[in-house]
Amino acid sequence: MKNSSLLHHEWILVTFLSLFIVLIVSISFYHSYQYPKKYLKSSPILITVTGAVKSPGIYQVYPGVTCKEVLKKAGLLDKTDQKQLDLEKQLYFAQEFAVPELEKITVKVRGAVKEKTLLLKPGTRYCSLKKYISFKDGADLSGMNSRKKLVDGQTITIGFIY
Repeated sequence: MKNSSLLHHEWILVTFLSLFIVLIVSISFYHSYQYPKKYLKSSPILITVTGAVKSPGIYQVYPGVTCKEVLKKAGLLDKTDQKQLDLEKQLYFAQEFAVPELEKITVKVRGAVKEKTLLLKPGTRYCSLKKYISFKDGADLSGMNSRKKLVDGQTITIGFIY
């Protein structure tokens, strides 16, 4: 009688499967380290950013980076008109782009107010809305103390107190 719980051919199978798993893991690590090296072989490009950003200037990035990534480095302002930007556009060569600026934001107010569309300065906060709208009796003003900034195209619904 043998003391081993596995037969000879079972040991061969277990060894083969273990080696196969080690091979697969090794190949995946090799490829994961190769991709950044291939990516970094390309020369960096210079992107000039001007307009409604916190830090306008020249940014050195690698080809294929998106506008969104460059603008994240430059920092967007409240008055940046993001509707005119193609944030997913990939950049492959040196270029300059001006970030457009909003003159006014449009905010629609409805519910327990006289419905209206307001044209406000970018960066206007919820708490500032009180001076632009007239409320109906029973309007719920609890959310009107928020310091949250309004966004262009936003619709605000003011509820009633029951």
